[in-house]
Amino acid sequence: MTRFMVSLLVVFAIVAGVFVYRVKNSTELLERRHQQLARQIIDDQNAIKVLKAELAYLSRPARLTRLSARFLTLSSMEGGQIVAAVNELGMRAPGSPRGGVVDEFKAPLPRLRPKTKVQTAPSFTDEDIGPYERQAWLMSDIKVTGGMQ
Repeated sequence: MTRFMVSLLVVFAIVAGVFVYRVKNSTELLERRHQQLARQIIDDQNAIKVLKAELAYLSRPARLTRLSARFLTLSSMEGGQIVAAVNELGMRAPGSPRGGVVDEFKAPLPRLRPKTKVQTAPSFTDEDIGPYERQAWLMSDIKVTGGMQ
């Protein structure tokens, strides 16, 4: 009996040792992954700082003004371009489009509704008939059409 207990304890110790080794190994792997992610976060934060600085450098008002004067034909709005009322707007030239054509689709026409009379249930009160008679009357009025034949 003692040999059985000793061998059982040895097997238990080996299983426990294997379990502890696996837990230790997985913990070390997780710790390495944590360090990699922390390094990657720091690198990403540094890259974000560099990108923000580059954005600030590229979006300087003096630079944008110089580029817009060089590449765009836009100019600043003048006071004479502002219209106070709609009546001051001139008429369109004949032949000018009224609006931009968005697409070539035609508007769908409304469909005609079928001429069917909807049958409504009469309004009963509890004094006229009981709730079971009302339910039986409503169920008898249902007609099942279609289905498998």
